[in-house]
Amino acid sequence: MSFKWGVIALLLAGFGFAQTPEVTVTFQNVGSSAWTITGAQGAEDVAELNTENAPLTLAVGQRYHFINLGTLQIHPLALRGKDGEPLLNQRPQERPFETDPAVAFVADDEGITFTLTETLAEQLSTYYCTAHPAPLMEAPLEVTSP
Repeated sequence: MSFKWGVIALLLAGFGFAQTPEVTVTFQNVGSSAWTITGAQGAEDVAELNTENAPLTLAVGQRYHFINLGTLQIHPLALRGKDGEPLLNQRPQERPFETDPAVAFVADDEGITFTLTETLAEQLSTYYCTAHPAPLMEAPLEVTSP
């Protein structure tokens, strides 16, 4: 990045236009049976690392970046609501939370990035792979308040 663009990025960040992920969580598939969380930077006690389908604890108001080492093409990562429907999906389909400016959802080949709003937190249930039926590659999401 050139000096000029670096300064512009810093200015935009200072005015709240750029959101930098605060917590990065890395997911790896175990075949087609489970996820493991292999890393977490920016927060403690997010999950037990290297444990199959470990519960994941998220905090309201936190920005997250989930890296999917299982790849989008084989094991797309998604977050499911209590009603069983996807709320955020690495293959987005313009669901309400995917288009909510407060969630500021981003999906790409690497994974998903979002801010956990109180409204989203109230509805979250599990993280899962959309290519497999439950309970394969599915685990609970737990939410804490600030």
